[in-house]
Parts: sequence; C-alpha cells; structure tokens
Amino acid sequence: MAQGQALSDETARYVEAAAPPFEAMRAAATRLAGLLLQREVDPRARLAQAPALERLGDVLEEAEGLLLAIHPRGPGAAHHLRHLTGALTALQRALADAYRAEQGSACERHLNDAIAQLRHAANALPGFTLVDLADCCGAAHAQGAPCAD
Repeated sequence: MAQGQALSDETARYVEAAAPPFEAMRAAATRLAGLLLQREVDPRARLAQAPALERLGDVLEEAEGLLLAIHPRGPGAAHHLRHLTGALTALQRALADAYRAEQGSACERHLNDAIAQLRHAANALPGFTLVDLADCCGAAHAQGAPCAD
C-alpha cells in the first residue's frame, strides 16, 4: 500500500481487528527475548521462568483466537494476515523451545523469524509499529536537550 494512500473502509476495519493480536505478539516477543537474555546471564534462571512461559502461552493462545476471528477484506489485508499468522507460528515454536530449555539457536531462530514477520506486517499496512519512537524527541526536550531540526 502506497504511503499516504487512504485506507478503504474494509481495510480500516481489518487494521482495527488486527491491532490487538499484533500488539499481543509484539509484547510476547519482547518478553520472550528478555527471558532468553536472563538465561544467558544466569542459566539457573530458567527454573524460575515456568510461570512467565505459561503466561506467554496464554497470550499467544488469545492472539491465535483473535487471528482466527479476523476476515481479511480490503487491499493488503490478506497479505498482512499471512505475516501475523507466520509470526504466531514462529512464536509458538520459540515458546515450545523455551519450555524444553533449548538454549541458543532453535529458540532464537524462531524468535527472530517471529520478529521478522511482525516487521513485515508493520511495513505492510499503516497503524502497526514494532518500536514507537514518537515520544523520544519530547522525552529529550523534557530534560532540556535542544532539538536537532
């Protein structure tokens, strides 16, 4: 979809429906990355991570239910949904690897695949961002930093 191009009503409805599962998966990917980093720092940490992994599983299950309820209509919606579905599958695989306490390549590869799918989805339609830097300039100004532009 060309930047600046107005969304059709159908696509706008799709974007509204797809936002909650996108945000849930984005947050789950961030949390899982944090848990993996924690394991790198302290390998014993995985023993205490079971509750967090269970919560991530619940989040992904809810995201899956939301995705299954979406009917992609409008330009770009089906393409976007394929990326969201790919992200969900990759996150489910990464979570399964994390449960098995597989360190390294398999879990990280699936997590990286999920993040790549979320990035593709964010680029496919407006309204989806992986990292929101909108307030960064304002945060710097609040501390007295001059604006570069």
